[in-house]
Amino acid sequence: MFIIFFNKLKYFRIIFFILYILLISGNVYSLSPVTLLQGRITDKATGQPVRASIKFYSLSGKQADSKSSTEGTYQQVLTPGETYFVVFKDYFPFDKSFKLSLPESSTYNELSRDFTVVKLSEGMELYKFNAFDANSSKLSEQAISKFKELKYFLEFNSKVNLKITLSSADSKQKNTSKKSRSQSIFSDITKSRIESISQYFASNGIPLAHQTFEESKKSFDVSKSKDKKKINVIISVGRILDL
Repeated sequence: MFIIFFNKLKYFRIIFFILYILLISGNVYSLSPVTLLQGRITDKATGQPVRASIKFYSLSGKQADSKSSTEGTYQQVLTPGETYFVVFKDYFPFDKSFKLSLPESSTYNELSRDFTVVKLSEGMELYKFNAFDANSSKLSEQAISKFKELKYFLEFNSKVNLKITLSSADSKQKNTSKKSRSQSIFSDITKSRIESISQYFASNGIPLAHQTFEESKKSFDVSKSKDKKKINVIISVGRILDL
């Protein structure tokens, strides 16, 4: 079975290359160069190949759909020099990295990239990072970068609801009465940070209805280094809806 599939894959590459040569030989200016991205997708927990739907989102606005085989292998024609976010349906990259930058090329070329993924499950941690400076509700550059990835992830995995947990341990709390504290679910700094995240989501097309917020009074950091930026946001899978 594997030998048959390998031969088909080999023939596909040969045919694709021949067609490409024939096209550009007719008019070298009529066809842009392309990159054939190929590789294998593997489940981190089992080591087995993964059959999954894949979506490629480029920074320039292009999109491409692909699907891996039962052997976990995939192929996709993409544009050289572009940066893509690679998103999987029902899976998350083990290294938590979506971004893939293709090298520039003036001719047809091939690039190999394997992916190790984890099956989505409720309670699964997706991100842990520093979203705010101490005593601040202004989003950090790291937060904005992660939220951009999150937008593509949610667009392709619309049945996933997220739980966003914010730590207020990095900030000084204002003195408030016991009565006012009991009436408020969140501290003032956490409410301000939730507002910042909500505003960013709303202005960038990220559905707010799929998010829930929680506050932790404890620090998320295990390191005691004073130079290290404090982790104050954890994003995890809340619920997976049966759509």
